[in-house]
Amino acid sequence: MKLLFFIETLRSGGKERRLVELIKIISTMPDFVCKIIIIDDVIYHNYKKQLPSNVDIIILKRKYFRKDISIFFKFYKICSKFSPDIIHVWGNMPAIYAIPAKLLCNIPMINSQITDAPENIPKGMLSPNIAFKFSDHIIANSYAGIKAYKVPANKCSVVYNGFNFSRINNIKSTEQVKKQFGIITKNVIGMIASYSPLKDYNTYINAGMIVLNEFPDTTFLCMGDGDYSQYQKIVSPVYSTNFILLGKQTDIESIINMFDIGVLATYTEGISNSILEYMALEKPVVATEGGGTAELVINNETGFLVPQKNEKIMAEKILLLLRDNGKRNLMGQKGKARVKTEFSIEKMINRHIEIYLKFKRLR
Repeated sequence: MKLLFFIETLRSGGKERRLVELIKIISTMPDFVCKIIIIDDVIYHNYKKQLPSNVDIIILKRKYFRKDISIFFKFYKICSKFSPDIIHVWGNMPAIYAIPAKLLCNIPMINSQITDAPENIPKGMLSPNIAFKFSDHIIANSYAGIKAYKVPANKCSVVYNGFNFSRINNIKSTEQVKKQFGIITKNVIGMIASYSPLKDYNTYINAGMIVLNEFPDTTFLCMGDGDYSQYQKIVSPVYSTNFILLGKQTDIESIINMFDIGVLATYTEGISNSILEYMALEKPVVATEGGGTAELVINNETGFLVPQKNEKIMAEKILLLLRDNGKRNLMGQKGKARVKTEFSIEKMINRHIEIYLKFKRLR
């Protein structure tokens, strides 16, 4: 079966990791041939190492402006030559660009652009509803996402993110990582998320300063893509050495392994890869409610779900875990067990294969 994957970039984001993990395994199976098309020349260096050599990456770089109409023709030309059994799009613009080729070449299109659960869906010419209309099947990574986008139930399915436990086979020790970042405190709390308006570092940092009143021997780590200078300004000078703000890092697994607690404060989420990684590495989770997070974190069992923008309650839950090593360890163990049973890479791969076989083009 020939699979043509179409995504904007291969940066180090959540859906990009999910796509790479999928292709890494499917492309080694004898019945599958995979190609990837991207429209911005951004490829995370680790992905270059991880993807098998038999997977072609084709760059259709946009010229001058974001909505470059030449991509329609370039993508159609590739489809005509490669003749895929499935076009699998991962984003709204790739879906829009793929529509003419899907229609002219009569190729089924699978759409995986639902990776969040926003309150307001964009409208207009580039509304996701246009791409959904021309998609043969829509895959969301959460039920909350399907509800938010109001996708017809008979046209969609949920495939949860899958964690590949081989990622934690050769992680560094906690002592090594602490030394690497100059951390000397007993406790480490971490939040891994982009510095974007959709993530709530304000609440996380303010909650951290409340926690430090009782547990001063604690470091709060912030890490992700984007400009973090605005968040440095809200840290009180009294606690300036207790907060470390970093850009995107490699060896995420080793860094998370150093955490005592994993935190995610956000406004919209599908299934968070950060939370999935916290749980896989046996870290209890404190996360804001909303989106698909409740499908991943079982409140009071694998972590705590707290109201959005509520630094006081977030701090209370972090403090509860810092005071109780037994609860912290038990939640971490239950979280790892949940990932193994419900969010395994095997489940994710098998569900995709089932969908591909169902919609494979009949030649």
